[in-house]
Amino acid sequence: FANNIIPAYRLYQPALQFLSTYIALPNRPNNLLTFASDQSIDDDQIVGKIDYQVSTAHRWSWRLLYNYNDTRQVAGTIPDLLASIVYRNWNGTFSDTWVASPTVVNNLTFTAQNIRREQEAIAPAGKTWSDFGAGVVRAHREDTAAAVSTNLTGYFNAFTRYPLFQERHFFHLNDSLSVTRGSHLIKLGGEWRYTRVDRVERFQGDAALVFRGQ
Repeated sequence: FANNIIPAYRLYQPALQFLSTYIALPNRPNNLLTFASDQSIDDDQIVGKIDYQVSTAHRWSWRLLYNYNDTRQVAGTIPDLLASIVYRNWNGTFSDTWVASPTVVNNLTFTAQNIRREQEAIAPAGKTWSDFGAGVVRAHREDTAAAVSTNLTGYFNAFTRYPLFQERHFFHLNDSLSVTRGSHLIKLGGEWRYTRVDRVERFQGDAALVFRGQ
C-alpha cells in the first residue's frame, strides 16, 4: 500500500465500529491509555443470635448470618467495561444442648446455608459484534445484557464476563450423645449432609474473539 497506509475502503467496518464504540484513544505519549479503575465493592452483613433457656439443663440457640456483596469488577483492560458479580449468602444454625443427667449430655446442631451468585456484563454501549454487522449470531435467546470479549494480543483485552446464575444449597445435621461411666467416656452420634448446586451459564453467548496480529 502507498506510504504503508491501508485504504479506508479496505478496512473491516465491524472492527472500526467496535473500536470507535469501546476503545478510547490514547491519552499519554507513545500511544498509551491510562485511566482510573472503575472497580468497586459494596459489602453488607447482618448477624443475629437468640439464646433460650428451656430449663437449667436444657438450652436452645439460633444464629442467622446474611451477607450481601456487590462487586463491579474490571475484568479486562478497557475502561467502562465491567462485570457485575453479586453474592447473597444466608447461613442459619440451630443448636440444642440437653444435660439429661450429670453423666449424660446430648448436643444437636442443624445448619442451613444458601449462597447465590448473579453475574452479568456491564457494557455502557450495549452493543456486540452482532450489532456491528459481523454476522455473529447470539448463542442464546434470553434478553441478557450485551457481553464483550475481544482480545487483541499485546494491545488490549475488552472483557466483561458472561451472564451466570448459581445457587448453592447446603444442609447439615449433627447429633452427639456423651455418656460418662466411671473413668470411661462413651460418645455416640450421627451426621447428615446434603448439598445441591443449581447453575445456569450463558458462557460465550455473545462472540468471544481473539486477534493475534498476524
